[in-house]
Amino acid sequence: MKEMISVIEAEAIIAESAPKYPAVERPLREVYGGVLREDVSADRDQPPFHRVTMDGIAIAHRSWERGRRQFRVQGTHTPGKRPPILEAVDTCIEVMTGAVLPEGCDCVVRLEDIETKDAVATIRDGVAVRPRQNIHPQGSDHQRGDRVLRAGQRLLPPHIAVAASAGMARIQVADPPAIAIMSTGDELVEPQDPVEPFQVRRSNVYGIDALLHLQGLDRTELFHVQDDFPALVNKTEEILRKFDVLILTGGVSMGLYDFVPAALATQRVRCLFHQVRQRPGKPMWFGISPSGQPVYALPGNPVSSLVCFYRYVLPQLERSLGLVEPEANRVVLNQDVEFKPKLTYFLPVSVATSSEGRWTATPRATNTSGDFGTLAETDGFVELEESRDVFPAGHVARFYSWRQ
Repeated sequence: MKEMISVIEAEAIIAESAPKYPAVERPLREVYGGVLREDVSADRDQPPFHRVTMDGIAIAHRSWERGRRQFRVQGTHTPGKRPPILEAVDTCIEVMTGAVLPEGCDCVVRLEDIETKDAVATIRDGVAVRPRQNIHPQGSDHQRGDRVLRAGQRLLPPHIAVAASAGMARIQVADPPAIAIMSTGDELVEPQDPVEPFQVRRSNVYGIDALLHLQGLDRTELFHVQDDFPALVNKTEEILRKFDVLILTGGVSMGLYDFVPAALATQRVRCLFHQVRQRPGKPMWFGISPSGQPVYALPGNPVSSLVCFYRYVLPQLERSLGLVEPEANRVVLNQDVEFKPKLTYFLPVSVATSSEGRWTATPRATNTSGDFGTLAETDGFVELEESRDVFPAGHVARFYSWRQ
């Protein structure tokens, strides 16, 4: 274990050590936001038939091409019905959007372009009629057997709809881990409890829990332990028997009552790093239990805790679920930033879109890493590398969004 490793080294150590969570089959309505763990192929052409895309009349185009403008209405055809057969070239069939194109027809004239009287439809003067117009051809979106969803995608509403259209009533997704989120400290009280002038309300665990739920990771439980070494040891032992991941906030620095590293050592959790060359969040700690559970010990200051969670914990949870890593978001600084310490700087920003369509970031530095109120006025943070100390306006930086 090295002291004060770089951000890149910390990320690599976590990536090398984290587990891969298994796949489970679940009903489609229970996988919203989950990570797909199987490819999905089309079980039929899409659309599965020549689909009418406008209300109107279906005709044989050659009749119009030969000069016919009036057509006897043979009948009406609606979606979900077996398609009728066109009886003669001088007839038409009234059709509704979504219906199967009737046999013998090869174009649809929209309702606005016809006038119907006494069961005869007349195409208005000046209306151009083309072959295959207002028809969505069978198999033009994809054909049977084509891959329509790729393993590693997060199942958002369009993916769910595609899976349903492919007949997937049940689907393989990553089984989310059981996650314990534990805060430490005598000064912390619950949001609903009376608070003394020398106390603060517990907030870090709620922010982390909220983001996990937004990502479909809802097997979470919250814990709190006072600054008491035996109590911390007992609770840590209990959690590591029941949960797949442990995330702690607080008690990880170098203070007299920062018991977390020593308590984890009693459970033979192997420390892989402690302290990262970054601001905020330098005291971050990461280790692996004897059973392979990742343990993340984040600093207690709220800004540090959230930044470390977004930068390290959430990305690795997504990798463990099998999520294909998206391309990094990048933004352009709209003003100069100077940062002299040889540390990676995580700087909160507000983001807007420029007139050229670029994302631009306005720095919103917090008043110390305890000033989490300012974060509510920002969109996320940028990562400014430790290799330089001046970042001019126009500098392109990696961006982490609170929205994910």
